[in-house]
Amino acid sequence: MIVATASVKGGVGKSVTAIHLAAFLQLHAPTLLVDGDSTRSALQWAKPGLLPFRVCDERQGIKLTREFEHTVIDTPGGLAQEEVENLAKGCDLLVVPTTPNALAFRPVIEMALGLPSNFKILLTFCDGRSKLATEQARRAITASGLPLFKAQIPKFSAAFEQASTQGVVVSQVKNSYGMVAWQAYKEIGEELISEQV
Repeated sequence: MIVATASVKGGVGKSVTAIHLAAFLQLHAPTLLVDGDSTRSALQWAKPGLLPFRVCDERQGIKLTREFEHTVIDTPGGLAQEEVENLAKGCDLLVVPTTPNALAFRPVIEMALGLPSNFKILLTFCDGRSKLATEQARRAITASGLPLFKAQIPKFSAAFEQASTQGVVVSQVKNSYGMVAWQAYKEIGEELISEQV
């Protein structure tokens, strides 16, 4: 399975999502994460060598993808509409992360209306203290007829920051929210796999 992450703006959890989906898929079969983002966030995260899957850049990925059952592609933030459409055509599922902030999700809705049907929007950094914003985003996306993951990613910045600093998946940090955040990504991964079967 080839899964790609793409967003119309940065800072919405695209690379975090790519890393955690790769970790989930690795539980099922050998998985490669191809870091195509110019910031090389996934490669930086992987530097300590503690992630349970292989990470490479897009040049190495051309050859390496043949050796893995699953490939997750992390793309640059702020791709143009045509680039996102072409990316969607080249993968089994395009995951489009967005925060529940209207300035983030409204451009995602506009962009997603022109995509092929193999994409799904993922709400990220959902603050449990402001559930109204998440509910409004969820309503706006579904009212537009766009596919949306049932689960959402909680806003546990400290847990994700610890994970990236240590070079591990969020479930491995000694932070009370790490397992909660990992559980959310597991739910996303399970939904992803169930739809591809």
